[in-house]
Amino acid sequence: MHCTPRARCKRTTQRVVWCTVQYTVQYTVHRAQVLSEVSSTLKHELCGVMFAELARDLPFFHGRDASFVALVGVQLEPFFVLTGEYVCRKGVIGMEMYWLRKGRVSLIDPALVPAGQESTLRAGELREVMPGEAFGQEALLFNLRQQWDARALAYCDL
Repeated sequence: MHCTPRARCKRTTQRVVWCTVQYTVQYTVHRAQVLSEVSSTLKHELCGVMFAELARDLPFFHGRDASFVALVGVQLEPFFVLTGEYVCRKGVIGMEMYWLRKGRVSLIDPALVPAGQESTLRAGELREVMPGEAFGQEALLFNLRQQWDARALAYCDL
């Protein structure tokens, strides 16, 4: 069957919408699995849609090629942390790094927390991580133990 450019565009748009809906509905399925079932052209378009917020929210991705955003984006596992919960703890071997999309995280040295103030959110704070910033990359890249606790100061999307 021969398709005119307009018909091809309409069919591609319909497939992008359908695959985006499938991705949303089947979020429990790993993104790589969903993307492996489509052509490279459609995969590129889908990644542009799926990771548009990520590219907008994180300065690391600003000005980067869509292919780069897609390559990194499929490796990311989004999650959230509630106020006061720990993202990671000091002494754990760094197997992950984190990009903070929304919220605030405090990097804390437990050795600096005075006795009896463990529940205080900012006790022993080394620095505050703001949206758009990353943390944990040193431990990941150099196979080191985390040098601090990371605790959410507010609801966080990572």
